[in-house]
This record gives sequence, C-alpha cells and structure tokens, in this order.
Amino acid sequence: MQLKNTLRKATILGIGLTVVATLSLSGCDGGGGDSTPATSALSGTAAIGSPIVSGTVSVICVAGSAIAPTTTSSTGAWQITLTGQTLPCAVQLSGGTINNVPNTMLYHSIATSTGTVNITPLTDLMVANLAGTATPGAWFSGLNAAPSALTAITQSKVDETLTKLRIALNGLPLSTINPINTTFTPTPGNVSDDILAALNAAMISTGVTHEALLNSASMPAFTSLVTGFDAALTSAYTNTASGGSSGGSSGGSSGGSSGGSIGGETGGTASCNSTTAPAGMNYSQTGNTITVTTTGCISVPTAGMCNPSSPQETGINVLSTSSLLSFQMTGISFNIPGLPDPFTTVGSALAASKQCIANAPAELRNLNINFDVCYDMTSQMASSVDAMRSTGMITVTNPITGRAKGSTMMQTVADCVTSGADTITDAFTGKIFIKQANGTYSQIN
Repeated sequence: MQLKNTLRKATILGIGLTVVATLSLSGCDGGGGDSTPATSALSGTAAIGSPIVSGTVSVICVAGSAIAPTTTSSTGAWQITLTGQTLPCAVQLSGGTINNVPNTMLYHSIATSTGTVNITPLTDLMVANLAGTATPGAWFSGLNAAPSALTAITQSKVDETLTKLRIALNGLPLSTINPINTTFTPTPGNVSDDILAALNAAMISTGVTHEALLNSASMPAFTSLVTGFDAALTSAYTNTASGGSSGGSSGGSSGGSSGGSIGGETGGTASCNSTTAPAGMNYSQTGNTITVTTTGCISVPTAGMCNPSSPQETGINVLSTSSLLSFQMTGISFNIPGLPDPFTTVGSALAASKQCIANAPAELRNLNINFDVCYDMTSQMASSVDAMRSTGMITVTNPITGRAKGSTMMQTVADCVTSGADTITDAFTGKIFIKQANGTYSQIN
C-alpha cells in the first residue's frame, strides 16, 4: 500500500510538472487545425507566403494505380481525385512561379486522410522529420519503386512531428494551426500565410537556406532550428499584418516586465505576470505562445503566474493535453528483482494524461505552451520515501528530480467532468479532483 501511495504521489507530482510548467494550467490537443475533409480527394494550397502558381503537384500513395499530376491555380490551389488508392500518400510540388519568379525548390507534404493537404516550406520540414532525411525530394523519388515505405508514416507520427515543429517555432502562433490541414488563403493578414511569409523573410535576412532548415528538421529529436534563426523569425512575424496586431505584447523573460495581454479568443486582460516567476524559471510570451524553461532543477513553485488576483466563478472549462517529448525522474529507483522500475512509467502516464481547469479565466483559452523544466521534488516525496527506505524496496539518492519537455495546448470544453480529464482543478475554489477507475472523481485536498 505504501508503494502504491508513493507511485501515486510521483505520478501526481509528475503531472504537476506540466501543470506548473504551463503556469498552473495545462494544455490541449495536438491534432490541430481547421480541416475540411473530402471523401475521395486531396486538395489544398501551395504557398511560401505568396502562392506557387502553375506548380506541378504529384501524389504517390501506399497502394493503387498511378495518379496523374495536376497543376496549381493562380491562388496556389490544387486538387486530385483518388480512385482506389490506399492512404497514406506523399505529395510533391515542383516548378511553377512565385511572384512571376520561377520556383526552383521542391516542396512536400503528407496525407494520412483525405481532405486538405497543403504544400509549404513548413510541411516540407514535417516530411523531412517523418522520413528522417534532409533530402525529401530523393525520398519521394524512391517511393516510385517502394511505395510501401509510406506505411511507416502514421497519424500518430504526424502528430508527434507537429509537436516538434511547434516547439521549434515557438515564436510563431502555431497552437491552433496544423500546416498540413488548416485551410488558408495566401494573402497578407491570414495567419497561416503570414507565418510562411515570416519564415521566408527570416531566411532572406539571415542567409539561412531551406536546405539548412531541412537538415535540422531531419533529426529525430528536432525541437530547434538553426542557431540564431528564432529571433529573426519572431521579429519577421511581428512585421506581418497578423503579427503586428495579434493579441498581446511579449511577456518578456523571467524577472522582466509584467506579461502583457494573452491574445486569446477575445484579447482579454493581462493575467500572466512574469515578475512572479520563481528564481530559476524563465518565461517568455509572444501572442498566444508561452515558453517556460528552468535553469537547472528548481523547487516546485507553489503559485502560478497566470492566476487571476481575484478568482471568479467564470463557468469556463479549459481542457489541456500535453504532448510530452521526454520525461525523467532521478534520485529514486525500485529494487525488487524481476519487476520493472515503475518510476520509469511515470513519463508514459504524463504523456497520456489530460487535465481540466474549471472556472478558468477567459484569458487562458487558446494558449500554446512549450516547456522544458526540471523540478526538485525531494520535499514533496519525503514522507512516502522515508517510510519505504528501511524495506529495501527503493533506493533514494537525494535530490529527487523530475524533468519534463514538451508542449501543451488548451481548448474550451462544455464540462470538465465529461471531458475525460484525469485531474480537475477548480480555479475558483482551489479544489483538486482525481479520476478513479470507475470514472468518478475523488477530491484529494
């Protein structure tokens, strides 16, 4: 029983890593975007900030007859009807013109379902990561002889790659945008198009090539681009039509000025204040994207930075789901021969967990939070750990730390209780509930 309680506490504290990392909240869904599915066709937009006109779009599916290429319209739009082909399919764009200048690049995308499939530099980066190659053009050519290689690309793999891309481009508002299937029109003021325009502008200003970005994206642990590129990218986005007016000013780094308005669904009022960040926590905000890191392992914060000064019974429920890239606990291990170390499974529990905030402030909707944090959980685990040391079942070498890296997004739901969340926190009353095996919730404080 003591072991069970210790594991339960470790898991709850682990969930707390993401909750604290997301400023006493947690985040939502990683699937992303407005998509408009079609029953038997692939269609989308080819653009780099401006449409790619008269480009040739080729599609190779895992099985089925060869598909005749098509060309993009004056707005970069394209469509291909599928007849008997089996998904997934790879997509390549070649040629065409951009602002009347010949396009010399190949761009790629991937379709795991019918409907919207855009072709942009961002989807090209995703394909580079999915295929594990800095030359997706060569990979696409190889599919002619071995299309079965596409079976390795599943929707879950695409979701993982999207999470990596959002972390790598944390200065851009990608929290509700999936570059592959979010429909958009390549005109200034459209957020998706402005993101592409910013990417292109940053490449020009820094001299970083698309090939260099592909090389970074092809790495399995792709969570960053070329060194120094992030600042140019963030700056370029602020000069776009949507970036210059997209809700809220930057919150600044830890210890800096108070965080500005979170540009949520309605703009809202300031609710995140970086001056309350504990020592060692670094916090920055651009629009709806928040980044939280720690310098080394710090004590678990007892208060968040995004809590309203006077909690209100808002009736708003925000569900959060974290996409966890890595999790590690150190300083504690399990010593029963023949049984796996249960502490290594805490990360899996976190990756699959969902948290819901009842009576959430309106400003906390529509957030994307990237985190890479480490917390010292020695004091929180002390009572359970001390009771078990003498049994020899565990070995403890203080400090007990937990490190989590990933991203969190948020979405409004009708009711926390029916949302499927593993934990519910009521921001108005402070009560915390844990989901039980029978589906009911039990209060733990």
